[in-house]
Amino acid sequence: MIRRKPLKAKRGLQTRSPLTAKSSLKAKKGLTATKSLRPRSKRMEEIYKKRRPLVEDLLKRYPNCQIVWDARCSGASVDVHEVKARSVGGKIVDDDLSNYLTACRHCHMMATDHPKEAHDRGFIKWSWEQ
Repeated sequence: MIRRKPLKAKRGLQTRSPLTAKSSLKAKKGLTATKSLRPRSKRMEEIYKKRRPLVEDLLKRYPNCQIVWDARCSGASVDVHEVKARSVGGKIVDDDLSNYLTACRHCHMMATDHPKEAHDRGFIKWSWEQ
C-alpha cells in the first residue's frame, strides 16, 4: 500500500471578473448584439410549409383524441402524434395518413413518455417495423 502525504494548499482561490482581462478584445469593445438565429433552416422551413396544412386538415378531420390513454384524456385533439417518429425513420410529411394520430396533450405526452406501453397499445412503431 502506498502512503501519500495530504495535499497542502499553496494559495487561496482567486476571483476574476468576466471579460475584464486586458488581452480580451471583447472587454475593450464591450458586448454587441448580433442578429438572432433562425429557428429552422431554409430547407426545413420549406418542409414545414407542407406539414402545416396537413396538421390543420388532420385536426379538422379527427377532432377527437384517437389515443385515449386513460381517464385524464380531455377528448379534444390538439396535437398530431406520429406513429413512426422522425427519429426512427418516419417522415415529416407522409402520404400515408395511417402514420398520424390526433391526440389531446395529455395522451400525446403519455404516448411519448412511455414508449414501451405505447408500442404495446399500437401507438408507436420501432425503426425496424414497417
